[in-house]
Amino acid sequence: MLIWRCGGCPYRYVERVGDSENHIPPGTPFGQIPPGWRCPRCGSKKEYFTIEDDGILRF
Repeated sequence: MLIWRCGGCPYRYVERVGDSENHIPPGTPFGQIPPGWRCPRCGSKKEYFTIEDDGILRF
């Protein structure tokens, strides 16, 4: 599971947690969030999010 950081504010979308405010259940990959979803804090579009490095090596 990945963590996605908003480019407009410090909000992080954690796939493991989801976004209960917007009815996105835990475990939902960022790519499966509806296209109209926006950052719950600042309203930035999905396109402004980037993957945050969690320090875990993936092979």
